[in-house]
Amino acid sequence: LLSGPMPSVLPQIRAKALSLQGEIDSWLARSIGYELAAEGLSVVQEIGDRHGEAYAQYVMGLSVLEQDQLSLARSHLSKSLLLYQEFDDKLGIAHVLSAFGQVDDEDYLRSGRAQLEEGLALFRELGDLYGVRQCLIRLGQLAIRQGELETARDWLEEGMELGWALAT
Repeated sequence: LLSGPMPSVLPQIRAKALSLQGEIDSWLARSIGYELAAEGLSVVQEIGDRHGEAYAQYVMGLSVLEQDQLSLARSHLSKSLLLYQEFDDKLGIAHVLSAFGQVDDEDYLRSGRAQLEEGLALFRELGDLYGVRQCLIRLGQLAIRQGELETARDWLEEGMELGWALAT
């Protein structure tokens, strides 16, 4: 629907729509999400929209994570993180750090906790309770993989309590 020429649509709006559709498709584990976000990336790079570029890189990273292309996911997420850091966009940084928590490989087991804890701190600072909950759950899952069962219980209990609070 969004592919192809759309002369009456502002490039910024078209790029954002492509990236948003790419993110939705990545949640649905559709491979088209990457292509849509890549098209959005092309548009934002053409018009010099660095914030749009950060978001498109983030969505591309999420899309390939769903396909277990971990190296490519790390590449896109790293580019996104650098851009968000350039703008001091704390919410963008927190989301990318949380996404790094999904990269399930040996490098992640070594560095994932620090990234998730940093993302958690940013989500707490920003008052983003859904982001806090997401990081708590991922920290708990990581602690289980590392054999730290008491720590895992603490993270997961806090995440579950927050989930219940958000649901009511």
